[in-house]
Parts: sequence; C-alpha cells; structure tokens
Amino acid sequence: RRRIGEGDVYQVNFTYPIKIETGVPSWYLFYKYLLKNHADYAAFINSKEMEVLSISPECFFRIENGTKVSSYPIKGTIKKEFDIEKNEYLKKELLTSEKDRAELAMIVDLIRNDIGKIANPGSVKVEHHCELMEFPTLFHLYSTVSGTIEKNRQVELFKSLFPGGSITGAPKVSAMKIISQLEEHKRNIYTGAIGFCGINGNSVFNIPIRTVQRKGNTLIYSTGGGITFKSDPEKEFEETLIKTKAFLNIFDSSEIVFE
Repeated sequence: RRRIGEGDVYQVNFTYPIKIETGVPSWYLFYKYLLKNHADYAAFINSKEMEVLSISPECFFRIENGTKVSSYPIKGTIKKEFDIEKNEYLKKELLTSEKDRAELAMIVDLIRNDIGKIANPGSVKVEHHCELMEFPTLFHLYSTVSGTIEKNRQVELFKSLFPGGSITGAPKVSAMKIISQLEEHKRNIYTGAIGFCGINGNSVFNIPIRTVQRKGNTLIYSTGGGITFKSDPEKEFEETLIKTKAFLNIFDSSEIVFE
C-alpha cells in the first residue's frame, strides 16, 4: 500500500502458497475439483517435473478465425450463498463495488494497450465491461477486450500479452518488480498460461488460477488478489480464503495434512 501511495504502481496482484500433503491420486482430485466448479478453461498436465491440476475460470486470450483476438480479465470476487434472494443482493453489491470496478478498469486499460501493440489500427475495443460471472461457490466481475490481428501472429500476441495483467497489476512492469520483492515463493506455472496454438491460426490459453502444482504427495495451491490503495486488508484476505475453500472442500478431513 505504501508503494501504491508513493505512485510506483496503481495495483498489485499479491499471492501466497498453501502447502498440503495427501496421497489421493491427482486424477481423482482433478475430477472432483472440476465436478464441483465447472471451469471452462480447466487443464490437467502430468509431466516428469510435476502434475498440474488447473480448474481455471479465466481465459487469458483466444484467437478465432486466425484474426479475431479476445481477452477476458477477471477482477472482483464475492462469496455465493444458498439463498436466492441473498444472492441477488450479493450480485448487486459486486456490480456496484467502486473498488472492484476500478480494479477491473485498470486491467482492461492495460490489456487494451497490450493488444493494441500488434492489433490492426482502430480495431481494439471493450465489448463488455463489468459483467457478472457466476460459479457454484462465488461470483466474479469480468470484461471482454477484443481486436483484430494479421494471420500467423499468435506468438507475437502471446509475447505482447504475457504475463496477464489481471495477475500482475498495473503498470505491469512496476507491479512485477514489487511482486518479485514481496512474494517469497516462485509462482512457476501458477498465473502463467496453459493452452495451444492451432495450425489454422486459432489459439486458446487460460490463466492458471485455482491451480494445484504437485510433486509426489506435496501439493501447492496458491491464492491471492488485487491490492489497490482503497483495499481493506481483512476483506482482501477473506477473498483469498473464499477462492481456496472451493479446492479444500473436495477433500475429506482425513485425506490431507497442512504444513
């Protein structure tokens, strides 16, 4: 917050890891996690280095017809309840949240600039802003930023956008420097990108949030959120717990040990 007040940065996405020990097979955890959360950009990776279980709701970017680029940044989170009437109130609270709308607006502006570096002149636009995204356990705000590019420029687009603004902050480079100073653990694939570039010019990449990195019986689940000058520390921490709860709820109490 001091660095924000000094004008070094407007927003920083701060994260921290949670370490868990379990012998439950990864494929089963992934199945249960996906079943309860219905993420559109999920991925399971089993490599020699680690296993990755990503139940991500966030699309980093997609390219359609080889030229149409869209990015869908997510900002703002509120817990979903079982009461329909209360959920309507919560949705309205999130949609009218000055802090969350400002946070998303900063990232939208950043992504417009990143896409604009290689997009066709005049093609970049915000198609939707501060729309509501609903999941089984929470609500998010998101926007849609789009543009057009020449064909066969997927790699250039990736380089221009990476890493995603929603998981760094703004300005991006300044936020990344602060993150490297404050976060004690490397994120690795968490908040990076998982996806593909097709030979037809189409591409889809997620931002791996709600993601587990596993080596042996050790699981690392990271969580976090955007910090602005108006952020309330207690509310920001509570938001990280809301995001984490959806993962922890897939376990029986006897299946895990926290470290």
